[in-house]
Amino acid sequence: VIFVFVLLMVIFSGFSAIASLVLIIGLCTDNRLLLLPWIACVSITTILDVALSFYFLADALSDLVTIIFCIVDYTICALNIYCLLCVVSQYQEYLAGRGRSHTV
Repeated sequence: VIFVFVLLMVIFSGFSAIASLVLIIGLCTDNRLLLLPWIACVSITTILDVALSFYFLADALSDLVTIIFCIVDYTICALNIYCLLCVVSQYQEYLAGRGRSHTV
């Protein structure tokens, strides 16, 4: 079970890195459709990451290293969720016709 979770995390992390490049292109060209792959990849990766962290935390509550790992991981997940909200907000701005760099 854990091997499948870790394998999925590695695969979706790779997809997220590629989607991040697509996100930068989408932001530079004001193309809202190029934001969607990043939103999907980071959402799935964050959900998998939280599930894997809960699995590790439930498995070894007494191990200090695992607890510290989970605290750092949850902090990174919180940053991912904040970034996800920012990108979704920018997508909504593009959808409404606002948020374009040439209108400034």
